[in-house]
Amino acid sequence: MTTDSLPDLERDLIAIVRRAHALGVAEGQRMTLSSFMQFASTALPAAPENAQQGYYPPAERKRPPPEPRQRAPHGQVQIAVRKVIEAHPEGILQGEIISAGASAGFEIKPSSMRMALPALEKAGVIETRDGKWFPKGNGAPQGAPLFNP
Repeated sequence: MTTDSLPDLERDLIAIVRRAHALGVAEGQRMTLSSFMQFASTALPAAPENAQQGYYPPAERKRPPPEPRQRAPHGQVQIAVRKVIEAHPEGILQGEIISAGASAGFEIKPSSMRMALPALEKAGVIETRDGKWFPKGNGAPQGAPLFNP
């Protein structure tokens, strides 16, 4: 075993044990005891200020922390879904909304769309008939919000 990759503390302890083994039982025991006492009296490196008692943070992380997820601003998916539905006054199926949105430049995820449709319906902007989504009247009623926060 090579000691090049070990921390200094561990490398020093291994060196003490090897010297004691080379000196023999009686002399090695005395040398080991005095070396350990001398070693124990030296100060350990100081812990960082924010370290908990008895805790030393790891020297390095093996991988970088994950990137924060990119999310659309609140209400953007509802606006995109509303525009797609309003662009299809003849009605559009739920499964077609994502592909129609993509061709119009909107990235709409299925789970976000499933949340946006009932919210827009509750706001009175769209309605569903025979499995298709339609704009209600001429779009949104006067003064109706684009989304419910």
